[in-house]
Amino acid sequence: MTPLERPRTTLARRRNREAATPNADGSPLEGFVEVPADGEAVDRRTVVSGWHAWEGEPVAAISIELDGVLVGGARRSRTPRDDVAAERGGAYTRTGWVADLDLRHVAAETATVVVTVHPHAAHRGVPLDPITVTVLGEQTVDERGEPIPPPHEVRGRVDVPTTGARVAAGPLLVRGWARCTSGAPVARVDVTIGATPLGRARLGLDRADAALADDAADAPVCGFELLVDLSAVPPGPTAVTATAVALDGTTAALTTHVTVVGAATSAAAGPALPTPTRSAASTSVLVVTHDLALGGAQLWLAEALRAMGAGRAFGCTVVAFGSGPLADELAAAGVEVHVSSAPPVDDLAGYEGRLEELAAWLAPRQHTAALVNTFRAFPGADLAQRLALPVVWAIHESWPEPLIWAFDHPGVVVDPTVRALAARALAGSGAVVFEAEATRALYAPRAPARTVVVPYGVDTAALDELAGSLPRAAARRALRLAPAERALLMMGTIEPRKGQGLLALAFAQVAARHPGATLALVGDLATPYSAAVRAAVERAGIARRVQIVPVTGEAAVWYRACDALVCASDTESLPRSVLDAMALGMPVVSTRVFGLGELLVDGETAVCFEPNDLRSAVAALDRVLSMDAGELAAIGRRGRDLVRARHDAAGYAHDLRALLDGLARDPEADPASILAAAPRLAQSVSS
Repeated sequence: MTPLERPRTTLARRRNREAATPNADGSPLEGFVEVPADGEAVDRRTVVSGWHAWEGEPVAAISIELDGVLVGGARRSRTPRDDVAAERGGAYTRTGWVADLDLRHVAAETATVVVTVHPHAAHRGVPLDPITVTVLGEQTVDERGEPIPPPHEVRGRVDVPTTGARVAAGPLLVRGWARCTSGAPVARVDVTIGATPLGRARLGLDRADAALADDAADAPVCGFELLVDLSAVPPGPTAVTATAVALDGTTAALTTHVTVVGAATSAAAGPALPTPTRSAASTSVLVVTHDLALGGAQLWLAEALRAMGAGRAFGCTVVAFGSGPLADELAAAGVEVHVSSAPPVDDLAGYEGRLEELAAWLAPRQHTAALVNTFRAFPGADLAQRLALPVVWAIHESWPEPLIWAFDHPGVVVDPTVRALAARALAGSGAVVFEAEATRALYAPRAPARTVVVPYGVDTAALDELAGSLPRAAARRALRLAPAERALLMMGTIEPRKGQGLLALAFAQVAARHPGATLALVGDLATPYSAAVRAAVERAGIARRVQIVPVTGEAAVWYRACDALVCASDTESLPRSVLDAMALGMPVVSTRVFGLGELLVDGETAVCFEPNDLRSAVAALDRVLSMDAGELAAIGRRGRDLVRARHDAAGYAHDLRALLDGLARDPEADPASILAAAPRLAQSVSS
């Protein structure tokens, strides 16, 4: 039997329905997997080989999975396929491919091989039907009886800081890339300086250079980074090491040598603040926020103002350093909205000039208190105190000093006096409000006795109305979800800290085991990072099962239609998406960082996994996709009861209004005492 006459063991039964039937008339895809055949017995060192063409040309790449783990790619066969060319034309001479397959570490008697054909760079891969083989011989072990892993290695480097660099004793971004030659994605990267652990790096970041150099599925998102604080590191030469561990157990230490120098210097704290004076004027609140987009912190603000009656029950002016869809919503509610450019943080003269302009514009409005939203909006707290207004400052970011500056203003050298002004504003605020105790603890030393936790809430009444007006069946029809499809949802802007790259790699690992599962990533901003996530999805051959959707104001249909919400963030205070999902009875699969750790209990109110740990994420997805409907519903009910008891929007809006009114009456009042005197919510506040 010639190769052309061998049975079509894979392509004729492939699962990717976008490609035409292979080898049929008019089909762009031709070829066969020739070795091994389905059911064949193979040695522990064997090969996978065949030939494939797309529209008469050799395909771009072939990738191989072994038992659901990507183990590598095929290489172009050195033997010309003259047999194929004789029947189909000269270009087919170069269509042969071959891949080495090492099964020495496989403990089972059988193994499943999946070949994915990548026609060209712009086309999603075509995964072929699994080939089950019987593994001959004993598993190879070492002298301790441990399985010998495949002979692969992790390659990569630390790009930043470079070897020989002199780095200041302060914030430092450690950045690089790591890939395993087996094709198995990197499961985690742990960073140390000298012998001191600094933390686990963020994974799944975009690397356009690696994507161009390698056709593997994880190449577009093989980057890692970790923002660290070197303030306590002694000056002198030291080594920064990123230890990468691949999903198949292969490890490598990627090291760069640097010299730590100096320390941050303090600066004068700017102009003196006026002495507050109070009048009997009616309540009027100045609100300052970083922008009015559809992010979690912005929605927190809009919902709080709506619940407090801003614009109707009391006067309100919102100053935002960036516009967005919420501007029109607030204006329609009677709130005066003023969009202004943000004061520059790297230019003291420019910073002071912008604050003077805003102060002159705001002075005639005679506000009685100020609400500042997010640390990034710190100029608002500085401005309000210069206007002698008591400040309630809501900080959502779970980054401590000095890392918050590197996070909010990447690549910008912040003027030391501007930093000192922010520190003064923090210490001088009447109340600094947090969503979670873990985040409050980061800032408590900067504002002694002025920090309080006011648990974030969602409008449960509105969510009840939503559930009644949008039945689940109708929502699923609107999104064209099949009745048996188990749809996972990740709701939030696609950005590195939220971990969509990591989640895409994890879903690729479990997709073959759960053929009815799909994933929706809602929140695309058309950034290089989201493009890299999309490329990784396409290369992994799961593009038909993963949707990447732009940021939307119509999130409700996704919550109602999908079966579980996934949150893979490594930095979150308490994301609104999780609270919305839980309030609707939707089970959650999530990390337990900061406020999430105070809300979620694994197996009770969520399925939990470790941040920046691919192996843990894979296990969590496997768990939730293996649960029956009853188990999922029970987790959803427990989460729903918890959120409705502790996180209703009326509660936090009530507390914010109490703080604004209480501090307007007495700027020296203790915020915890103000909340204790508020009749409804004293029990929900901790300090």
